[in-house]
Amino acid sequence: MDATRIKWTKVKLEYNKHKNQWRMIYSAKSIPLGEDEKGIKRYKQVRKIVPIPIPLGHYPTFDPKTKQEIKLPRHKKDHNKKRLQELRMLEGEWKKDLTNQIYHINQNSTSGEKFSEWAIAWMNDQTFSKSYLENLITAVKHVKKVEDVHFLSIDTAFINKFIKHLNDLKKIGKLEQTTVRTYYERFLLLLTNAEKEKKIHGIEQMFSDANNVEYGESKIGNYFSENELRVLAATPCRNKIMKMAFLFNCLTGIRISECIDLKWKDIKEKDGRITADILTRKNKHSQVIPIKLSCEIYA
Repeated sequence: MDATRIKWTKVKLEYNKHKNQWRMIYSAKSIPLGEDEKGIKRYKQVRKIVPIPIPLGHYPTFDPKTKQEIKLPRHKKDHNKKRLQELRMLEGEWKKDLTNQIYHINQNSTSGEKFSEWAIAWMNDQTFSKSYLENLITAVKHVKKVEDVHFLSIDTAFINKFIKHLNDLKKIGKLEQTTVRTYYERFLLLLTNAEKEKKIHGIEQMFSDANNVEYGESKIGNYFSENELRVLAATPCRNKIMKMAFLFNCLTGIRISECIDLKWKDIKEKDGRITADILTRKNKHSQVIPIKLSCEIYA
């Protein structure tokens, strides 16, 4: 029976406590099967069950092994109550769609997709630099080491498992804190884009509820002092142009590639101030930087 061709008449939210699963149940007019031996008319129910993913999770209220109700603490009850409110709103939207013959029969086919498979396909459609792409791929590999997870199973608990995995690698010296933070942010970026494609929802709240990931300390390089630069300026050099370019870079802070691309037309003077219009290598955006008098002699 093709579920997409049936004229569904009702949709109802239901909770299966044995599986801790929320689902929407579509129903349509029953199909008459005729009469049985006793002359009683028999009908076949027409129903379609659609599991509803809950990214923020839902605490189980029943233990199928002991067949006993689980007494939840207040904070877990409040969590489940909030999820139920969200589900009721979703049920209202589905009922409204039903009146317009819009069905969500296959809505779980994409949310059941594996995160890693979607991520690789999504990255292939982007125009990232090689290094940035490799960084994203490595982040996905770390996610797979925790679990080759489906979108349906991604929630705050899974994000915390991912964070723990990264922290464990940091403890044994395989990752720096800055790298831990980078992979965390890459995972967030990928899930944010997955949410835009309606693979998952509630990402911002998930990460807000997850464990905090600190920023690492950036390693700052050694810089020349003004006195050291004066010594260098007074030191003879066989290649005068190279020396001037080096000192100009030190005083302005621009990269050597940006210095090479610099043209006289990029140097401008206005209201007594001299500036340079630099096309930055990192993001290809134009940046105006002030030129001090000490730099002019090397321009």
